[in-house]
Amino acid sequence: RLALPKIVSIQNCYSLLNRVDYETGLQEVCLPENTNVGLLPYSPLAGGVLSGKYSQADVSEEESSKWRLNLFTGYMARYKQSLAADAVDLYSKLAKKYDMTPSEFAIAFCNSRPFVTSTIIGATSVPQLRENIGAFEKTWTEEMENDVDEVFKKYKDPSKV
Repeated sequence: RLALPKIVSIQNCYSLLNRVDYETGLQEVCLPENTNVGLLPYSPLAGGVLSGKYSQADVSEEESSKWRLNLFTGYMARYKQSLAADAVDLYSKLAKKYDMTPSEFAIAFCNSRPFVTSTIIGATSVPQLRENIGAFEKTWTEEMENDVDEVFKKYKDPSKV
């Protein structure tokens, strides 16, 4: 009608900490049998929170004051809440259970979703980039899915509470 190009993908925030909006609203519309629009999730590490680096108790106040999460007032404030921190702790324990880093686990989760066509990653160092890329080589299992579901039942989008 309007001769506009077909929408083939959308970029939405999607991660272990931010699932409900997409999974309960957009997922059905984007299915191949409906509009066939792929998801390119950005922030699969929830601004770095799911990497576990912001929950290190043994870091000095001086060092943590330099973290991106703490540099800018209000930046990623939704992830500083206690419920998000509790969920991150549980997901980090699951990562360890499956011999992955927390970052690998979070990215592997996103990559395992059938509606994800690619995952947008970001890194501030070469080691972080290697770790993030390595997550795409991980195999997501039914046991992992079941473990994540148990955490999700307790903490549905904990950053919004």
